[in-house]
Amino acid sequence: MERHRTESHLDPTKTLAAFDFGAVPMFSKVHVTALATGESWLEKGATVLLFAPP
Repeated sequence: MERHRTESHLDPTKTLAAFDFGAVPMFSKVHVTALATGESWLEKGATVLLFAPP
């Protein structure tokens, strides 16, 4: 897991806990949190894409 995170070059300080859901009202915090805590999408091999303005 750590190797994949390192190769992704994602900022490790950017977590869902730090995300400002008020800045992107079209994202439901409840829905995103449910996706993040559930594993069924991982077991299915599904992809979750989130798009928002920069």
